[in-house]
Amino acid sequence: IKAATGFGHIELVTEIIKLCPQLVAAVNEKLETPLHEACRQGNAEISALLLKTNLFVATLLNQERQSAFLLACRRGHVNVVKLMLNQSWLMEFEEDRDESTPLHVAISRGKIDIVKEILKVRPSFCEQADKNRCLPLHYASRIGNVEITKLLLNSKPDMALQYNNNGYTPLHQAAINGHVKILEAFIASSPTSFNCLTTDGDTVFHLALRFGKYNAFIFLAESFDFTGLLHQQDQFGNTVLHLAILRNNYQLAEYIIKKTKVDKNCRNYTNQTALDVLKESGTKEAFSSELQSVEEPNGSPKHLQQYKDLSKRQIKELSKRYKSRRDKKNELQREALQNARNTIILVAVLIATVTYAGGISPPGGVYQEGPLKGKSTVGRTTAFKVFEISNNIALFLSLSIVIILVSIIPFERKKLMRLLVITHKLMWVSISFMATAYIAASRITVPNGRGTGWVADSLLAVGAGTLGSLFVYLGVALTRHWLRKLKWRAENGRKQGRVSVTRERIQSRNTKFKTKNKSQSESTNSDVDSSTSVGYYAY
Repeated sequence: IKAATGFGHIELVTEIIKLCPQLVAAVNEKLETPLHEACRQGNAEISALLLKTNLFVATLLNQERQSAFLLACRRGHVNVVKLMLNQSWLMEFEEDRDESTPLHVAISRGKIDIVKEILKVRPSFCEQADKNRCLPLHYASRIGNVEITKLLLNSKPDMALQYNNNGYTPLHQAAINGHVKILEAFIASSPTSFNCLTTDGDTVFHLALRFGKYNAFIFLAESFDFTGLLHQQDQFGNTVLHLAILRNNYQLAEYIIKKTKVDKNCRNYTNQTALDVLKESGTKEAFSSELQSVEEPNGSPKHLQQYKDLSKRQIKELSKRYKSRRDKKNELQREALQNARNTIILVAVLIATVTYAGGISPPGGVYQEGPLKGKSTVGRTTAFKVFEISNNIALFLSLSIVIILVSIIPFERKKLMRLLVITHKLMWVSISFMATAYIAASRITVPNGRGTGWVADSLLAVGAGTLGSLFVYLGVALTRHWLRKLKWRAENGRKQGRVSVTRERIQSRNTKFKTKNKSQSESTNSDVDSSTSVGYYAY
């Protein structure tokens, strides 16, 4: 059956399965099943036939701990991948594995179509780490695939801040491998990730220098020269100028001296300036004299007061506090949404109770005897007809709200938000009809004689005026929120061409760590972020 599968003879495979269906789970010396071969060859028809015969075979792994689905992703067979992505139980099995996920494999092989399909059906795969705690974004940044990197950053921007076992974020991987286009993508989509140091206290500048990626260093220097990031010292107190001289890269050291604002007289933890390091090496006498000329006359080090750089410990502490505040604010919103859901259920139950009572005990009473016993005494009046219609609409709308909210339990914020928006608008309609029923009932019960006719009109005016004004105000508040949200998205959206604006944001965060005007990579919660200055938002 494995040979027939390898050659794509579906008729022969079908006959073999009819005669010996147990062969579907048979394995060879490499522990591979016929499904492994079908996925390797990209035969979707045979794969579907094998899965239909024995679903369990999809969970079997070969000697290299590879599933059939992983082989399909490795080879880039889109049709087979689509077929197996529809098996939700199989995807849960793939997510529970400790090894590299199929998304890791697809990225490492550059299979963009496979990556798109996986992210479309199972976006949670992008948060799965391999045994080295590397996310798919680490893989994409390491190999330099710009399109996949942008896809992943747009899917889950916070992944840019995750560390692997080596103490590197995805951005660090891009700097180590010198992928300038990847660095541009991070500047546009996750500028705050540049504040993350390695576990050894290195910045992206230190990494680019240590691994000899000088094009990446020059690009970063041109982008961040006005921030404190370029002037950060490593765990030994060395600036980028120290490191350039230590690596004997005098051309880059000359670039740092002439083109950047790095302090040439800054001392490392052994109390050496870059000139001291250069003299100690005993080389490049001409360059030594050039560096000597930039020293201050008194020979004392010139500190970077104009930049007011934060120490590594301070940066980590501030980043921790900032993340804590952001998480607390998002947690408050999630709690508020749950409270709103519970409140809507309670209000809907109250509306149902009131309207039910009004339906079985109509205004004006009922006949106590005669052929119309139990019927409303004012059933033929217009006011009663309006009451009955409005009361029933309010009753069944409120019951629908209760059923929806107790039957659907969303665990994602956006899904919960969408559900609340729908039920909230239904509650508005239900309350409006309940109020209409009350006004109609009042017209029935209030005498319409001399001296009392104005009472019914007053009730109508008060009711319509109060609810009308409230609905207008909430409508205006909702419109303002949407305009504020659209403006926020326009100003903070991920636009590749707005590198200069992104640099200003990074500079602001390095110096102040404000919570306003945050990048979208810090939080995808646009409702909260766009309403920070107001403190609330309508929905």
